[in-house]
Amino acid sequence: ITTALAFDVSTATYRFPASVDREVLPQFETEIWAEVYRPTKAGKGPFPLVIFLHGNHATCGTVLEEDIEPIPGVIIPKGIRIDDDSTYTLTGRCPRNYVVVPNHEGYRFVAKPLAARGFIVVSINANRGINANEGPRSDPSLNFARGKLILRHLTLLSEWNDGRKGTPKSLGASLKGQIDFSKVGFMGHSRGGEGARAALQTLREPGNPFKPVIGDIDVKAVFEVAPVDGQTSQTLNADGVASIIVLPSCDGDVFDLGGLRVFDRAFRIPDDVERPKGTITVIGANHNAFNTEWQTTDVLECDGAEAIFEIAGESRPQQKTLRRTLIPFFLAYVQGLEERGKVFDPAFPISEGLASVTLYERGHLRAPPGRSVTLVQSFTGNALESDTGLANIAAGVSVTHLNLSFEHDETQRAARLTWNTTDEKFYLVRLGDEDGIDMTDINALSFRVALSCRGGQCRDIIDATPDIDLRVSLVSGKRESQVVKVEDFVAIRRPTGAFGVEHDILRTVDLPLRAFRGARVEKVTGIKFSIVSPSQGRLFIADITTDTENYRDLDFDFRQEVTPPLFNSGYRAVDKVVMPAFSRLNSALMSGGDCHFQSKEDVDGGLLLTFTTSGKFPVMDSMPELVVGGAVVKDGIVLPTMDAVTFFVPAAEKSPQGSASVRMGISTWACGELL
Repeated sequence: ITTALAFDVSTATYRFPASVDREVLPQFETEIWAEVYRPTKAGKGPFPLVIFLHGNHATCGTVLEEDIEPIPGVIIPKGIRIDDDSTYTLTGRCPRNYVVVPNHEGYRFVAKPLAARGFIVVSINANRGINANEGPRSDPSLNFARGKLILRHLTLLSEWNDGRKGTPKSLGASLKGQIDFSKVGFMGHSRGGEGARAALQTLREPGNPFKPVIGDIDVKAVFEVAPVDGQTSQTLNADGVASIIVLPSCDGDVFDLGGLRVFDRAFRIPDDVERPKGTITVIGANHNAFNTEWQTTDVLECDGAEAIFEIAGESRPQQKTLRRTLIPFFLAYVQGLEERGKVFDPAFPISEGLASVTLYERGHLRAPPGRSVTLVQSFTGNALESDTGLANIAAGVSVTHLNLSFEHDETQRAARLTWNTTDEKFYLVRLGDEDGIDMTDINALSFRVALSCRGGQCRDIIDATPDIDLRVSLVSGKRESQVVKVEDFVAIRRPTGAFGVEHDILRTVDLPLRAFRGARVEKVTGIKFSIVSPSQGRLFIADITTDTENYRDLDFDFRQEVTPPLFNSGYRAVDKVVMPAFSRLNSALMSGGDCHFQSKEDVDGGLLLTFTTSGKFPVMDSMPELVVGGAVVKDGIVLPTMDAVTFFVPAAEKSPQGSASVRMGISTWACGELL
C-alpha cells in the first residue's frame, strides 16, 4: 500500500430494518445503516478498517424551492436542504415533502480518497433512535449508545470477514478475508467524537458483549473533528491510541471547543502506549462544513480571522483541511507510515496543501509522559513556586499559577504572566537546586503557550506574523545559554474565535535542545522565559516536557510558517446586533425564535423544567443550557419534536427562579420568567 491513489473505489450501502437492540439502546429502536467505501479489486486485501461516525443533527429535511433571505443581506439559495424536523428518529418516517437526512454521507469527500489509498471505510448512520433523541441521565446525549452502535457494526463486519455470516448482497462483493482487524481506526465528528471514545473504552471493559463476537481487534488511532466532551457520566479518554483532535476556531455549536480537554488530560493520565496525541486548530473553520450534508452554517461571524466556510452549501476550502489531516493521520497511525504524521508535529512545517487555505495552531505530545517523555513542570505549585517547591524568579511580570477553564480541562494548570512595562520582563522556572537536572540525553524541550487578547491586540484579522517576541534560555546556576527566539520555530499569535468568544488555546512550542548553544545540559537548574515585545500583554505557559527521542529531521529553515492566501468566500461580516435573527439561521432557518416556560414537573430525583417555542429549536451537538439569574442548569435535551427543550434539576439543588434564557451553542433564546 502506498500513499498514492492506488485503487479504484466502490461505494455501496448496507441497511437492515430497525429494531430494539438491548445492547445498544434498550429504550428505542435503532437501525444498522452504513455506507461502505472499499478498493474495487477483490482479493488484494486484507485492508485496514476505518469507522466514521457523524454527530448530532436533525433527521428530516426539506429542500428550498426558492431563495430566502432570513437576515438582510444573507441569501440562502434554492436547492439547499433545511433540516428542521426529527420525526424519523422515533418513527422511521419523515413528513410530507421531507426526506431523511443522510448524515453519514457527508464525509464522502474524504472517505473515497482514503479508500483509494487501500482502506475499507464504513460510515455509520445514527439517525434512528439516537440522533435528536434524549437519553438516560447517565448518558443524556446518547454518546455511549453511539459507541455501542460502532461496536454493533464491528460485530457484523467481523462475522462477514471471517465467513460466519454472508456479506449482504447490497455491497456487491464479499468482504470475507478483506478486513485487517489488527489495523483499525475511528473517526468521530462532534458527538461522534465522544462516541468513538465510548466505543474504545467499552471495548476494553471486562464482560462487554461485543468483544467475544468481534474477536481479536487492535484499535490503533482515533481522529476527532470538533468533538464534545463530558456529556456522559464517565470521563472518556483516548489513551492507548494515537489521538488527533481538529478544533475549528469559529465553531458556533461546540463553542467551548470541548475536545481540547481530551488532549489536556493526556499529559496526566496513565498510558503506557507511546502513541502521539495532539490538536490542530483550523483558523476560520466552523462546525458544520466538515459534513457536506449539514448544508447551513452554525455561525455567521468569525472573530479575528477570515471565514473559510460558506453560509450555505459546500465549503471546499474547509473540506480540504480535513482531507489534508485525516488521510495522513490514518496512513501514519493505522497503516504504519509514521512519517505522514509530521503534519501534526510543530517541529515540522505545515504542509503546503494546508498552508494554501488558512493558518493553524498545533498542540502535540509525541508520547504520553513515561518512558521517553518527561513532564518536568506543570505549575501545580503556588505562584512563584515550582512543582518541586523551589522559588521561581520573575521580573517585570505578575505571575499566577491557576487552573484554566472554559476550553480547557478543569485539571489543566498554567502560569499566567501579565505585564505592562517596557522594562525587562522574564519568568525563570526553577527545575532543581545547585545540581539541577541532567539533560544530556534530551533531544527536545517543549512547552504549551497561549497569548490572550490585551491592549487592543485582537482588533485586526490575524496573519502569519507573530504577536509576541518570546525567548527561551536554559540556566545552570549563574550561567545562561544563548537565547532561542521562539518565532524562529513557530509564530505565537493572538486568539481567534466566533461571535465574541475568543479562545485562549494552548499550542505547543517544540525546541531542539541543540538550539540552546552554550548550555550546560548536564546541570540545568531552570528555564527562563523572556518577553521582548509587546510592552503590554498576558501569556499562559503550561506543561513543560522533555523528550529523549530524536526521530525528527530538523534540517530545514526554522522560520517554518508561510503566510497563506486566505480564502475569500464572499462572506459578509454581520453586525452582532442581529443576534436574535441569527438564532433563526442557527436553528436551520426555522421560523419563530420565541421561547416560553411551559411546565415544572416533579420526577424521580428532582424537577423537570420544560420550555417551548412556536418554531423549532435546533438539534446541535453541544447540550442546551438554562440560564436563570446567576444560575446555570446544564445538559438540556431538545425533544425529537424540536419544539421543546427540557432541563433536569436534582432535588438537592434549589429550583431556579427569575428571568430565564436557553443557550444553545452561541445562540440564546429569551424565555421570560421562571416561577
